[in-house]
Amino acid sequence: MDYKKENVEYCGFSRFDFLHKHKENDGQILIMPTWRKWIVDEIIDNNGINEKFLESEYWNGWKQLFYSHELRQIIEKYRLKIILVLHPNMRKYDIKSEVPSFIKILSNPDNLQDLLMTSNLLITDYSSVFFDMAYMRKPIIFYQFDEEKYRSFHYKQGWFDYHATHLGESLKTCISVVKKLDEYCANGFSVSDLFNEEHKKLFPKYDDKNSFRIYSVLKKE
Repeated sequence: MDYKKENVEYCGFSRFDFLHKHKENDGQILIMPTWRKWIVDEIIDNNGINEKFLESEYWNGWKQLFYSHELRQIIEKYRLKIILVLHPNMRKYDIKSEVPSFIKILSNPDNLQDLLMTSNLLITDYSSVFFDMAYMRKPIIFYQFDEEKYRSFHYKQGWFDYHATHLGESLKTCISVVKKLDEYCANGFSVSDLFNEEHKKLFPKYDDKNSFRIYSVLKKE
């Protein structure tokens, strides 16, 4: 971002300190899609609701996963607990009747960090919350069925390349997502050696001293 090296102190995120205390619930899978700008910006009614939301490619893409017969089989096979958390910009929509009963919807979770810490795996599309899961060395699946449209109308490609990372795979079909989930469940949600190598480069300071480093810099100034 064009800052001079002598003007930057690498301390780490203070919120990461507590993540070292993570303890997973057996078989808890967290699904966290991010929002879509073009849906929010389209014509809405007086209550701020886009009436076409439930018919959108975005929502239908996720519904294909939710109602996948293969997903239901894996849930029963491994006794998984599925939790769905929508992005705040999408929580205005009533989706209870649109989601199978075996998926728990948390419209406004009390503590998102607790959810991340207790989950074994994250399924998302482009949500940056995946960095917290990666920090804890937990597997991530990127379900990116609308990538071309997302890049055209929401966010352009940034510094992070979903297709070059070993932190998770970019998948376009619900079948491929379910297959990858099955693989992770079968191997106890362990990550690869390549994941761990990238983790070391991405988080060179991996400890619970981020807050202390920030404090020390501020105190010095």
